[in-house]
Amino acid sequence: MLAATIRRFKELSMSQVIVQKIRELVSLNPDVVCFGSEADQVGDDWIKKAEQKLGFELPRSYKWFLNTYAGGEIGAEEVYSIYGVDFENVNGGYCLSTYRGCKK
Repeated sequence: MLAATIRRFKELSMSQVIVQKIRELVSLNPDVVCFGSEADQVGDDWIKKAEQKLGFELPRSYKWFLNTYAGGEIGAEEVYSIYGVDFENVNGGYCLSTYRGCKK
């Protein structure tokens, strides 16, 4: 149930009810979910840089995730993030390196 909820991030409207439900699911499943915290958040400046590099706007729900949790794992599956480092030299666990690899 938790993994299905997270996979639907792109489809979700980020109402306060949904945000609260996601936060509850994350906090109730520490054995499955390992996310960062708002202290680790991805800044809006890095999100904008990533969007410019990708050539499209990221979904609002994913931006919320980056601002709230930064990144992490659900079970053994990594939820890719944006790190505040040079986009060209980062590999693995990084949305830009993964997308860049798919475009080639």
